[in-house]
Amino acid sequence: MSEKPNPCNLKLVMLFDPRDESYSICSHNLSAEDARQKLDELRDEGLFAVILDQPLHHAADNPDDCTACRAELAWLLAESAGDPQA
Repeated sequence: MSEKPNPCNLKLVMLFDPRDESYSICSHNLSAEDARQKLDELRDEGLFAVILDQPLHHAADNPDDCTACRAELAWLLAESAGDPQA
């Protein structure tokens, strides 16, 4: 199954670990309300997390197995580092 356009304004939740300055995708294909609830849960646990717009619906059920999530994360990190290849 391929990625579909995002007419529902899907969101993904990204975690940041300040100890090793690493990022990971926690959840994807969420509604804005579900993403906010997930963010609140993570912050209550003392974790750093942010909600990002997800341009397309991701076909993978699990964000750990999602190549689209990994590609978006790599693009975001390259953009934040000022990589002209991003």
